[in-house]
Amino acid sequence: MCHVVHSVWLGMYYGMVVCGSMSGLCIVTGKHTELVMIATDMGLINKGGAWYTLDFVTDEELKFQGAEKVRQYLVDNPNRYEELYTAVKSTVGIKA
Repeated sequence: MCHVVHSVWLGMYYGMVVCGSMSGLCIVTGKHTELVMIATDMGLINKGGAWYTLDFVTDEELKFQGAEKVRQYLVDNPNRYEELYTAVKSTVGIKA
């Protein structure tokens, strides 16, 4: 059984998030995947079934099937990644 621990801000600072497990194995998740997970939990990305809608984007409607497609969109569009990162920080009270 794996108990995952997310190292949110440390992970975003260094660009990687290390998740530990009871067996001592480590899984490394990239900063884009972690940001998608956090933003979804905060409601900045809306998840309905397998569909993700980027609610933080106001100038166009962006809808993707699967978290991997959202992650790839953020990799391909660094300005949107920064927008979402800023929105997450703002939501938790960290000044940009």
